[in-house]
Amino acid sequence: MTYNEFEERVLDLFIQRGEKATKVKSDSRSVLYHSIVKETSEDGGYCLVKSWRSGGVGGGSCWDDGTQDNHYSFSGESEPSWDALDLVVRELFPSLSYIHYTELMRKQTMDNFTEYEYYGNSSNYHLAFLSLRDIYNFVIENGYAL
Repeated sequence: MTYNEFEERVLDLFIQRGEKATKVKSDSRSVLYHSIVKETSEDGGYCLVKSWRSGGVGGGSCWDDGTQDNHYSFSGESEPSWDALDLVVRELFPSLSYIHYTELMRKQTMDNFTEYEYYGNSSNYHLAFLSLRDIYNFVIENGYAL
């Protein structure tokens, strides 16, 4: 199977789930709440994505009179599992070993950003990306049939 055929099969998996790849800039915050995106960067490849709110600051409101600071830090969600990667592995590479799965997960790249809100509140987000090209190359190099 060629890379283009692999890419098409992965996109079909997400279409069957009712999710279409969203085009985003590589530094875009619009990746939140998506499992697969197409970057508009130079290489323009598809990536699996997971995102989560890891914490922030709350308590600010329009009712503050400035006499006391009502802000507080909050912890967010735990890092979610790789549901999108699990789908691809389950459907296309069911014989992938656990050891190879963990090696594949190490190919992810991470990013984070803070979304600043009104009245001094903010939310911190973490993002993990795994390119389809990296997945394809990994399974080919490790002898998994496509």
